Amino acid sequence: MKSKRNLILLALTMLLAVLVIFSFPVNAGLPARMFSASGAPQVVSYQGQVTVDGMAYSGSGYFKFAVVNADGNTTYWSNDGTASGGGEPTNAVQLTVTNGLFNILLGDTSLTNMTALPASAFDGTERTLRVWFMEDGGSTFTLLSPDRRIAAVPYALQAEEAKLAGDADTLDGYHASDLLAGGSGWRLTGNAGTDPAANFIGTTDDVTFTVRVNNTAALRIVPNATSPNLIGGYGGNWVSPGVFGGVINGGGQNANLNRVTDHFGIIGGGQNNQAGNNDADLGNAHFATIAGGWNNIAGGESSAIGGGYNNTTGGSYVTVGGGANHIANG
Repeated sequence: MKSKRNLILLALTMLLAVLVIFSFPVNAGLPARMFSASGAPQVVSYQGQVTVDGMAYSGSGYFKFAVVNADGNTTYWSNDGTASGGGEPTNAVQLTVTNGLFNILLGDTSLTNMTALPASAFDGTERTLRVWFMEDGGSTFTLLSPDRRIAAVPYALQAEEAKLAGDADTLDGYHASDLLAGGSGWRLTGNAGTDPAANFIGTTDDVTFTVRVNNTAALRIVPNATSPNLIGGYGGNWVSPGVFGGVINGGGQNANLNRVTDHFGIIGGGQNNQAGNNDADLGNAHFATIAGGWNNIAGGESSAIGGGYNNTTGGSYVTVGGGANHIANG
């Protein structure tokens, strides 16, 4: 009479952990649980129970194992490395079965016909464990059905592999060593041997580069194809949209902002100063300059104010050296 074989799967437990046992017949659909063991080589502890003709089997048993996809037509790992396409491995692992119980460490290379179990075997979803069994003295292996769906825990092997991988300690593609002396990173204590053509701090896209102090913007470099704008000092200082080559070295405060409204306008500092006439034409008061002071407006082309208070230049190429309430219209 043809013998009837059942495989009762038990919970897969982490090494040295307390075993929690779940049993079910071979034709049941409950997924097996697998747990990663720490250390190298990476192994997974697997325990099961075999019955033959309804009786707990004892003696030598021969087992073949494979990790396959849900459809069973792709093999990601097998005990001897020979299986493919979901097929049966060539060589079996001999185990002692006592009162129906057997234990094995999948991936334990100290066992004959057992290859290492790489994390890549779980690099994806819907992995299942396929098992073949033959009792001692038998002539054929029986494929135990159904395949057992692998739960999430073995995927921790991937985390272990990542920890040991050469690129595990990288940031945006740079290895930790790149951020130290001799690497491609910038050191807080200074750098030597840099090439201005290749090494820089900044952006490679059309985005403003901002330097902050106390988490507040203190310098903004605003890209422009003609000439970038440099805006320093108070974070609310501004350069009119479309203006290029504008410079605000510093100064400004809340409600007293420094601003450049025409091309190539310059403000050295102070507060509430304006270089340019702030009309729709960004070039009719270009090259206006204010060195400092407050409430000054250099509104003429190439006009200049040295400082002081409430001074105005309305004409081109005129200058107010300082003082208060002066107007130079040319």
